[in-house]
Amino acid sequence: MNNFKGRVQTEGTKGYLAIGIPGACGITAPCWFRLTIAEYPPCFLYARKEVGKYSRTSLPVWNFAGLKPGDIVDAQVEPAEPYRAKGLRAGCFDWNDFIGGDERTFATEEPNGVLKLWSRYSAPFEILRCPPVEPLYRMLGFYQAEGSKSATGADFSFANSNVEATRNAIENLNAIGVGYNQLYAEILQGISESRESAMAKYASLPLRVAAVRPRSGKGGSAYVVHAHNSSPFRGMVNRVLTHVFTTEFPNKEAACAYALGWLDGDGNITRTSGHVEMRLAGLADEHVVVCEALNKAFSWTLEKEKYRGSKQGTHIVLRASEMLDLIEARAFKFSMNYVRLLLSFDSQTAALRDPERAGPFVRWGLREKGGGLTKLGERICAGYRRHRVDIERARRLETTSPELFGVKGAPNPLLR
Repeated sequence: MNNFKGRVQTEGTKGYLAIGIPGACGITAPCWFRLTIAEYPPCFLYARKEVGKYSRTSLPVWNFAGLKPGDIVDAQVEPAEPYRAKGLRAGCFDWNDFIGGDERTFATEEPNGVLKLWSRYSAPFEILRCPPVEPLYRMLGFYQAEGSKSATGADFSFANSNVEATRNAIENLNAIGVGYNQLYAEILQGISESRESAMAKYASLPLRVAAVRPRSGKGGSAYVVHAHNSSPFRGMVNRVLTHVFTTEFPNKEAACAYALGWLDGDGNITRTSGHVEMRLAGLADEHVVVCEALNKAFSWTLEKEKYRGSKQGTHIVLRASEMLDLIEARAFKFSMNYVRLLLSFDSQTAALRDPERAGPFVRWGLREKGGGLTKLGERICAGYRRHRVDIERARRLETTSPELFGVKGAPNPLLR
C-alpha cells in the first residue's frame, strides 16, 4: 500500500472531481486500483490516463460526496488485482463467468456469496454470485421477452402491464440478490387512461415510482422496472442470454423456468374451432430457443415450428398431454391464458373421459383396442381430476365474465 497527499481537482466542463496519483505509487493507467481517502470507505476506481507523472482518476460523488476542489487529502492506493473475484464455482451458474473482458467492470466477492460489480461510471451493483436456478432462469426468460437488450441501453430494465407477472419478476430479481433498494419504477400512462388510474393499477407493487409519464404511441399503461447502477449487470445478462441461445440448458429445471418466464412475457393460448394453439410472439430465433426449452423441460418433440412473420409469430398445436404439462407447471398462471388453457384441456379431454367412446383414441395411443385407457390416457384423466376444481371455476368465469376472454394479457382472476 502506498500513501500520498493529493489535491482534489476538477475536470471536464461539468466540473467533476478528480485526483492525480503519483507514479511512485506504482499505479500506471489504464488500470483498476483501490483508493482510500481519509475517513471515506475504500473503493475501486479506474485510472483512465497518464497526465505527466500522474495517473488521473475521477472521484465519484457516490463515495466522496464531502470533497471539494482544492482540498488536500491523505490517500492510500494499492493495486486492485488481488481483490478481483477469480475462478469459477463448480456445479453452479456463476455470474463471474460472464463479466468478459469488459474493462469498465471490476468484480469483487463480498461476504455471503455476494458479487459486487464496480463500474467506471456508477456506484457498485450487488448480486448473488451463484444464484438459485429457478428464479435465475425464470428472470432470464422473462427478460428475453420483455427486457431492454439494445447495445446502447443504459440500465437493466423491462416493462409489462400485468401486475402479478411484474411482481413475480421483481421477486425473482430479489431471489438472485438484486434487492428492492436496487430497483425503482416508472409508470407509462396509457393513451386512454388518466394519470390517477395508471398509478392506482400498480399501487400494490413494492417499488418506488420515480416518474409517471404519457406513453408515446398506442397502447395501455405499463410498469417499467429499472435497476440503479446496473449497466454492468445489464451487459452480463445480455451475455448470458447469448450463451443461452448457443448452448443447451444445463438441466430440466433451468429449461422449464426459462420457458415459463418467456411465456409470461410473449406467449398466448388461442382456442380455434378445431384445435388449441400456443402462439409465440417475438422473433424466430427466440422461438427456437423456447421450443428447445419446452422439449427439455417436458420431454416434448417439438421441431422447429414454422415462423409466420413478425405479426403472427409461431403457432404450436397442443395435444391434451402437452396442455396438462403446462397446467401442472403453472404456465401462464398470471394471465387469462391460464384460464383458456384449463378450458381447452376440459374440452379436448371430454370424449376421452367418456368410456363409451374409443374411436380415434386408440390410434392416438390413449385407449387400448379393448377400450381401456393406456398409461398416457390414465395420466390425462387423472390430471383432469386433479385440476377439476380450477376447471369448474374457469367454466363459471366464462359464463359470468366473457368480456375478459378477448383482452390480450388480461390478469388471471383465478390466481391464488
